[in-house]
Parts: sequence; C-alpha cells; structure tokens
Amino acid sequence: MPTEHVMTYLSNTTELNRVQFQIALQSAPLLKGIREACICTIPDKCSEEVINLLEDTGISYRCIYHKREKCTLYLYREELLERHLERADIQEILIVYGYKGLLMEDMIEQLSGRLHRYYMKENDFPHEIGAFLGYPGEDIKGFIENGGKNCILTGYWKVYQNLKRAKEIFEAFDRAKEEVVDELLNGKSIREIACA
Repeated sequence: MPTEHVMTYLSNTTELNRVQFQIALQSAPLLKGIREACICTIPDKCSEEVINLLEDTGISYRCIYHKREKCTLYLYREELLERHLERADIQEILIVYGYKGLLMEDMIEQLSGRLHRYYMKENDFPHEIGAFLGYPGEDIKGFIENGGKNCILTGYWKVYQNLKRAKEIFEAFDRAKEEVVDELLNGKSIREIACA
C-alpha cells in the first residue's frame, strides 16, 4: 500500500469514497471477520450511504452518538460480539457497570447512553467500552485499575497481560488493514470486502 497510491486515490475521489476509505482503515479487522466490533465517526450526510454499503454484509450498526453533523457508528458482527460479551471475564466487568442480565441490544443501548452522558459532561468515560470492542478482559481491568498508565504495549488497545497474544492479534489486524486498503484501491467496495 504505497503512500503515493493512497494520496492519489484520496485526492481524486468523492467524499463518500473518502469516507469508505476511512471506514476501511478503522474497521479492516471487522470487515475481514477477525474482530468483533469497532467505532467510526463519519459525516452525518454520508451515514445513509454507509449504512446502505453495510447491508447484507453480516455487519450490524448503531449510531451511538451524534454531534455537530457527525455520527459515531458502532459497527459489529453480532455473533462474534455476543460470544465475546458472554465470556466470564467480560461479564465480570459488565456487571460492575450495571449491564447484568441485559440482552446484547440493551447493553449497546446502555453503552450509548453512558457515552452520551459522558459527552454532556454528566459522568466519567465508560471504560467498559473495551468489552464492546473485543478487548481482552485482563487488559480492560488493567486499564481501569492503572488509569491508562503502566501498560506493557500500546497498539489497538493498551495491553497489560499476555504480550505475545496481543502482538499476534495486532499483527493480524495490521495485515487485515493492508489487505482491505489494497482491495479498496483496486476497486472493491466495502460490501464486497466484508462479504468475501
């Protein structure tokens, strides 16, 4: 993925294609089916087209925050996310933040409300968001307990335990990003990439 190809593509394309490229960069592991979820903030005026692109891809979406003509989309693969949220270490975290006994959709709704209250300066940032992004439970706990400091690696998230596993995951995510960008530059759409 040579930088000059990317720059040429971005400078000679439509706003929607630039947004597709942004989504490709931010959600490549999700598009490739190796990550449960991600968050992308896009221009409000492009949200309908982006949602249409995701139709029939196996990727669900939810606008979890809206502000100043921007929409924060939470994108997720339902089955992968549900499996992750059911893990004992993740359940332990979610219970602390009041998600006990909720269905996945209700948990996403509650997270959205907590994010909204944070942005309205009504409560602290909902650090349990890591559970909804597929982060390992030990790293979510480590981040909360250490106030985001003292991690052993920073990448797609801050790592506090199991460095080897985190490096392998980060490398797989990087490969997915390269593949998705190459596919996009070669004319594939987000839908085609996500359905492959």
